Amino acid sequence: MNGAAGVPVPPDPATGTAPPVGPTVPTGVIDTSRGSLLDLRGLAKPRYFNGEEQQWSEWRFMFENWSALLGIDHYLTECVVESSIVPDISLMDDTMKKVSKTVYSVLCLHVTGRALATVRLSQRFNGLEAWRLLVKEYESSASPDRSAAILAGLLAPAWQSLPCTLELEQSIQRWEMKIKDYEMCFVGQTFPDTHKLATIRK
Repeated sequence: MNGAAGVPVPPDPATGTAPPVGPTVPTGVIDTSRGSLLDLRGLAKPRYFNGEEQQWSEWRFMFENWSALLGIDHYLTECVVESSIVPDISLMDDTMKKVSKTVYSVLCLHVTGRALATVRLSQRFNGLEAWRLLVKEYESSASPDRSAAILAGLLAPAWQSLPCTLELEQSIQRWEMKIKDYEMCFVGQTFPDTHKLATIRK
């Protein structure tokens, strides 16, 4: 049987048959059987983040989706939920250490400015702590006053004065994204469907 580019694939000495040829599907970032990182080439990479606060919500969404692709998103979720507990890398098991070091390296390569300064405040190579600090840095300003100001903006969007055009449809889509950002940033706060319907009908 021929492999990539027509190169013959030698048979398996144990079975006498050639292994199947096909695309390799990555199963995760950690190869626990060999204790090393898998090849990440071909996987989607997280976007770059310049540290500007207005870009945070969208970048966090993309980064968490990248981590889900690698099967490590639950580590990020846990360190944010238990935000009062600093995840010390010396107390992590081997798999968690590899995940934390991977997250740390990726953050160092993909963030700049204020975000990179925050990452550098964390324990070296402790990506889970760095992630916890980033979420705290960009979302700790979720005060009641700020929540009320954003909610007021959602209830009176600028697109209400636009004609029924493609621009209006795009503005409504951006408004819906802002609602999701609001609900993610202010944990426990929601923008009910009744509010959405009342706002659209104005």
